[in-house]
Amino acid sequence: MPQEFIRPRFTRSCLFFHGPPFVRAHPRPFANFEKAIALLRKTIEIDPKRALAYLNLGDVFVELNHIVEARQAYAKYLELVLDSQSAADVRKKLAALAPSP
Repeated sequence: MPQEFIRPRFTRSCLFFHGPPFVRAHPRPFANFEKAIALLRKTIEIDPKRALAYLNLGDVFVELNHIVEARQAYAKYLELVLDSQSAADVRKKLAALAPSP
C-alpha cells in the first residue's frame, strides 16, 4: 500500500504508521512532523473531504506551535463534520490556542 494511503494516528507527541513510534524513533523529530504534514496534505489533495486529515494536521501544527495553520485546519475539520461527537472536543482545542497575532 502506498505511504500516502496509510492512515496516520497521532498522539500527543508521536505519529504512528501501523507500527512503532515514528517520531520518537527518529533522531530529528521535527523532520518527522514535516513529513507528517506532507503526507496529510497529500491525503487532503486526494480526498479534500477527509475530515480526519484536517484534524490530524491541526494537531501537528499545534505541536510545532504553528497556531494560525492549526486554527485553519481545525476550522476546516469543523466545517466538514458539522456536529459530530468530536466537534465539541475540537472547539475546545481551538479555544485553548493562543490568540492569533
